[in-house]
Formats: sequence, C-alpha cells, structure tokens
Amino acid sequence: MSNTFSLPFFFVQICCRKRVGEAGISGAKPFKLCFINKLPETIFTRSSIIAEDKSPLQIVLFDVRTQSVVNDGPLSSLKIEICVLDGEFGSQGSEDWTEEEFNSNILREREGKEPLLIGERFASLKNGVGCIPKIAISDNSRWLRSRRFSIGVKVVQPTSNGEKIQEGRSKPFVVKDNRGECES
Repeated sequence: MSNTFSLPFFFVQICCRKRVGEAGISGAKPFKLCFINKLPETIFTRSSIIAEDKSPLQIVLFDVRTQSVVNDGPLSSLKIEICVLDGEFGSQGSEDWTEEEFNSNILREREGKEPLLIGERFASLKNGVGCIPKIAISDNSRWLRSRRFSIGVKVVQPTSNGEKIQEGRSKPFVVKDNRGECES
C-alpha cells in the first residue's frame, strides 16, 4: 500500500502559494496545517460541520519546502486542537501570521451562552492526515462585524525538535440559527 496522498487542485493552489516571509527571511515556518476539503458557505447552529461534499473535514501537515504532506516521522502524528476563529482573520490574503495573532482571533462564547464549539476539540494526525471529529457551533455569526466564522487548527504541544508549525484556518462561512432543520 502506498503512502502517497493525492491533494485536490484547490488545496495545492491555496497551500503552495508563496507566503510573506518565505523567501528566506528568518521566522518563516516550514510546516503548516491545511484544510484539504472545503466547508459549505452556510452552516446551521448545532449541525455537524462537514465538508461541502458531505465528507468529514480533513487536515494535513504540509511541508512547505518539499511541497508535500508530512506522512512519516514524529510530526506525522501530532495532536491538534480545533477552534473557532473570526472570519475576518487572514482575509487580506496573507497566509503568514504569528501564533499570538492566531490566538487573539480565537472566539469564545458570548457572555451567558454555552461554549461556541460543541463536540470533540482535539484530534490526532495519522501519517500527516487528520479527520476533524464531530463538531458543531452553538451560536450564529451575526454578532461579528464580518458575520462569518472560520475553523482553525493548531498544534497542541511543542514539537520535540522545536519545529515551527503554522496554524491552519478554513475559508470563512456564515452560521445561521437552526430553526427546525434536520441535524446531521
């Protein structure tokens, strides 16, 4: 059985794009977490978040230098955390941000509400690929200026060899109140 992993064309366009700082400037991160399938443009509260094609959301650890998925070694089995981001984060086209910028765009529930992200917030990569477990969002996105959320992923623990790994984010989407729609 082969360890090769076929990447969708849109993924290669997004993930392989040259990032600010990648041309040898110190601080550029050689690895990044990337979504390999698209989310729908609209999601309903409390409905399982799945890809546009109805498959589970998948994440890969991508090696920017070799333009390939990291499918072996200690980095290929990292534990990741799933979070909700403000949909404006990264909307200026830059794929380069600091860990602090990423963390400052993680959204929490509004006062008096339940947690914004419902379900399993952690997953592990296997051969560089991870499936996001069953998750849902408990609140609509109307309260944000952008009126959109994104799903974010980040490495939970530092790597043993100090490798820097760029956090990942999905394309922004709208979350509408689920008013009687079937939950999936």
